[in-house]
Amino acid sequence: MRRSAARPFAILLAALVPAAPAISQTPVLSPAPGTYGGAIAVAPPGYGAGTGWLYRFGEEGEWLGFDLPLVLDAAPQEERTYELKARPADGSGADISCRYVIDRRAPPEPVILPADGSLLSSARLQILAEPDTVIRYAVAGSIRVPESTWDPAKPPVFQASKDGTTSLLVVAWAVDKSGNAGPPAYAAWRLAPEGAPRPAAPSAAARKAVAIRPAAANPGAPELVERESGSATFRFPAPPVGSAWIYSVNPPEPDRSLLGFVVAATDSRPILDIPAPLGWDGPLVVRYGLLSNGIATLVPAPLSIPAWKSGTLPDPPDPTVATAPDGSLAVSWPSGSGTLLVGVDGGKESAWEGVRVVSPKPGRTELELAFRSVAADGSSSAVRRVRIASDPHPRAPVAVGVSAGAVLGIGPEIGALGEGVIRYRASDDGTIPREVEADAAVLDGSVKAPGIPGAVVRYSFRFRSFAADGKASDETFLSFVVDREPPPVPTLTGGSAAWLADGGRRVEFKPLDGTVMVAVSTGSSESASYSPYDLPLELRGSAEGPVRYTVRAYAVDAAGNRSAEMAPYSVLLDRSSVYVAAWGRDDARGDPDSPLKTLGAGIARAVASGAKSVKVSGDVSFGPPATARSALSISGAYGKDWEPGAGRSRVDTGSLSGSALGSEGARLSLSRLDFTSDSSASFVLLDLRGGSLELVDASASIRAAGEATFLRSVGATALVGKVVVEFPAAISARAVSAVDGAVTMRDVRIAASPGVTVFGAVTLAGTACELDSLIVESFATRNFAGISSVGGRLSVRALDLRASGGSGTCAPFDFEHADVTIETSFAGVDWKGPFSFVRSLASGATIDHATFIASAPGYRVTMFDAIGEGSLLARNSILQVAGSSGVFLASDRPGLALSFAANCLWGFTSFGQGALAITDLASLNRLPATIKPSFLEAPGTTFSGSVKGRPALSARSACVDAAYASPASSRADLDGDPRSDGAADVGADEFRK
Repeated sequence: MRRSAARPFAILLAALVPAAPAISQTPVLSPAPGTYGGAIAVAPPGYGAGTGWLYRFGEEGEWLGFDLPLVLDAAPQEERTYELKARPADGSGADISCRYVIDRRAPPEPVILPADGSLLSSARLQILAEPDTVIRYAVAGSIRVPESTWDPAKPPVFQASKDGTTSLLVVAWAVDKSGNAGPPAYAAWRLAPEGAPRPAAPSAAARKAVAIRPAAANPGAPELVERESGSATFRFPAPPVGSAWIYSVNPPEPDRSLLGFVVAATDSRPILDIPAPLGWDGPLVVRYGLLSNGIATLVPAPLSIPAWKSGTLPDPPDPTVATAPDGSLAVSWPSGSGTLLVGVDGGKESAWEGVRVVSPKPGRTELELAFRSVAADGSSSAVRRVRIASDPHPRAPVAVGVSAGAVLGIGPEIGALGEGVIRYRASDDGTIPREVEADAAVLDGSVKAPGIPGAVVRYSFRFRSFAADGKASDETFLSFVVDREPPPVPTLTGGSAAWLADGGRRVEFKPLDGTVMVAVSTGSSESASYSPYDLPLELRGSAEGPVRYTVRAYAVDAAGNRSAEMAPYSVLLDRSSVYVAAWGRDDARGDPDSPLKTLGAGIARAVASGAKSVKVSGDVSFGPPATARSALSISGAYGKDWEPGAGRSRVDTGSLSGSALGSEGARLSLSRLDFTSDSSASFVLLDLRGGSLELVDASASIRAAGEATFLRSVGATALVGKVVVEFPAAISARAVSAVDGAVTMRDVRIAASPGVTVFGAVTLAGTACELDSLIVESFATRNFAGISSVGGRLSVRALDLRASGGSGTCAPFDFEHADVTIETSFAGVDWKGPFSFVRSLASGATIDHATFIASAPGYRVTMFDAIGEGSLLARNSILQVAGSSGVFLASDRPGLALSFAANCLWGFTSFGQGALAITDLASLNRLPATIKPSFLEAPGTTFSGSVKGRPALSARSACVDAAYASPASSRADLDGDPRSDGAADVGADEFRK
C-alpha cells in the first residue's frame, strides 16, 4: 500500500476499530480474531508507534509491510475466511496467527409448522431455523401479531372463532449472530371450529421454490469496470426482458440451492464489487446466471477474476509429454523454469512440480494446458496455451445401480456407463464369471438381479467397453448380495432380564447379525416408537407407584429384511410397594417377581424400606405380628400378573395371640382382604394407637380361646365400610372398641355365633361415632352389649340389631354422658332374663322412626332407663314389650327433659316408675313436648308377615301415615324406600302395598 493512503486509512480505522489498549506483554492484532458481520480494519500491535510489522495470508504468501491497517471484507452474501499472520519486521518476536471470518451470508429461510395450506381447528405455531439464529415473525389476517421474537418456550396458539373461519398468514425469517437477515418463509392457514362443515383449504402462501439448471447458452459475461489493489468491480450486461441476474461469491452449494446468491432487480444491470486485500490469494469462485419464472439457469464456468498483480516474465518452455497405455498423459517441464502455474482444460491454476498425470475429458482425445511463470516478487509471464493429444483405449465402464460389496434386501437393476459397446458376464452362485470378450452379452439398458425370496444370493458382474475399432477397455468388477432372508427373532440373554441394585431391570439382547429395533412402552399402551438397540436397557421403577414396562423388539438385517416380532416382555417395577403371594418366600426380595410369603413379613419389610403399600396375591398366612408406623396401604386380590382382580385374598392369622396388625400413628388403609383367625388365647386383629384407618371391602372370622377383638382403637380415626365381622367362637368377643378419636362404619355386618359366651358389638368412650347401615346379630349364650358409648357423640342410622339366646346381662343400647341420635333403625331382642332396652345415664338421646321389640317371657323389660340429668326424645317409633311386666320409662329424676310423640306402644304394664308421675298413656301424652299423641296397638294389628326377617308393617295398622314430619321422615327407611314428608309411617319401615 502507498504511504500517502495513511490518512484515509486512519479515518477508516477510527470508524471500524475500537481504541487500541495499551500494548501488553503478548502483542495482539486489533480487533480480536473472530467472526464479523461486515468490513473490519485490522491494525498491527501498537499501530502508529514502535516496531514495524509484516503480514501475509496463509502459510506460503509473501510477507508484506504492515504499516497501515488492513481492510478485510467479503462480497454481499459471501462468508469469507482470512488466515492472517503477522511478525515484527526486525525479527524480534514470534509470529502471530489470527483467523478472521467476514460473514455477510444470510441464513436460509426457516420452516413453519403447521404446514402451509393447513385447515385446522387450532394451531400451535412452531418455527424451525438454523441453529444459533434469532427468529422473527409476524402474523397477518383475521388475527394480527406485530413483528415479534419467536420464543419456543411460549409458542402462540391460534383458536378458531366459534362463529366462523379464521384465515391467517404467518411470515418468519432468521437473523444470525452477525446480523444477517435471511429470506422469509410463509404459511397460510385457515382455522375452522370443530363440528362445522369443512371449508376449502387456503391457497398456498407466497413461495420461492426455484428449479436450478445449467445454462444452455452463455447469457453474457460481466465486464470488469474497475480494478484496484483491494477490489475488483464488475458490471453485468442487460438481462433478457423479465429476467434478473443472480450471482454469488464462494456459494456453499450452487448446484442445489440459491443460498448465498444475490438476486438483482428484474431488467437491471447490477454491479458486483469483490474486495480482496493485498496479498490475499484465497479461494474466489463467482457463480452467476439468470432467474426467470422460478427457474435459475447458472453458467457452469465461474466468472474469471483477473490477476491481482501484473508483471512480465519470459514465456515458459514447452512441456515434455509422454502418453501412457491407457491414454493418460504424463506432463513435465524442464527444471529452472521458476514457479509454474498451470490450468488444465480451463481449470483453476495450480503450481506444477515434477511429473503429473492428466487425462482428457471423457469422449475427447486431447486437452489444453494454459501455463505461465511467476517470479518471487509476484511478476508473471504471459500465458501460453498448448493442446496435447493421446490415443486412448475406451475407459472402463462405471457400474451403476448398486455399490460394490453392498447387501440389499430388494433386487436392484444393474447398469453401466461407458464408451462404445458395453458387454458383460454375470453369475448368481458367488463365483466370478469368466473374462468379458467380444462374444459376451451386450448390455442393453440394465440387468435385473431379483434375488430369491427367503434366500441369500451373491451376484458377480464383469463389464467391459469396446470401441468401434475393436479396442477394449479394462474390465469393471461388481459383486454384491441380495439378501431376502429375514433375520432371527431377537432374544433376551438368559431368556429374562437381570435385576439392578435399586430394584430396576436390565434388559439385554443376544447379539445377532443386523440391528435389533426395540420399543419400550409403559402401561397397557402398545403404541411406542422403535429405535435401534445399542446399550442394555435399564428399566427403573418409581417411588410414587407401580410402573409396568412392555418391551417389544424385532430385527432388521443389513439388507433391510425384518424378522417377526419377539413375544412382548412385560415386567412390573414398583419401588413403592412390597409384594406378598402364596408362592412367595419370606427371604425373597419382595418385588413382583420375588414376593414374600406372609403378610406380617411384607408389612415389616414395608416399614423398614419406607414403601407405601403392600399388595397380596392369592391366600396367604399372616405370619409374625406387625406394626405400621407410617402411611401404608394393604390390599389383596391381585392376580399373578399383579393386575387388580375381583374378590379378596384370604389372610390366615392361625393360632396367633395378642395383636396381629398394630398401628402407631400411621395412616393405614386395608382393602380386598378376608381375615381368619383361630387364636389359642386372646386376640386383637387391628390395634390402633393414633393415626387413622380406612378399611373397605373386607371380612374377618375370628375364633379365640380367650377374648377376641376385631378393632381396638385409642385416639385414632377409623373408617370401616363394606365389611363383615364374624365371631364363630370365643369366651368373649368385641367387634369395635374405641377410646377417643372418631369411628365411622357404613355397610357393616357384625355377628356372634352361639360359640361366643359374652359379646359386645360397638363399645365407645369419648369417641365421635357415625353408624350407617350397620347389622348386628348376636347369638351369644351369656351376655350381650349392643351399642354403648361413654361420652362423645353417636349418630346411628339404618341399624338392624338382633339378639337372642342369651340369659345373662343384656344391654342393646347403653349411653353415659353421651349425645346420641338413633334414626330409622330396628332392634329386636329375645332374652331369657330382665333387661333395659335403652339405658341412658346423664345423656341426651333422640330416637326417631325406630322399631324396638323386646321379648323376655316371664321377665321384666324396661324400654327406657333414664338415670341422672339428661334428655330423652322418642317419636314416630314402634315400641313393644312381651314379658311378665313392661316398663315404658324408669328414671331417678323428676325433672328429666322428655318428649314422646306419635309412638305406637304395646305391652307396657307401667308407663312411669321411679321419680316420674306418669300413670298411664294419657299422662304420657300430656307431657309438655308432645306434638302428636302416642297410641296403643296390639302387635297382631301392627304387623303382618315379615320382610328380611323383620316384622312387616300391616296396612291395618294405625302406624300407616301416622308420623309427623321430622328430619328422619324425609329420608329413606331401613330398606331404602323413600319416606314422604308429612305423611310418613311410624316405625323403621314404610308400609308397602
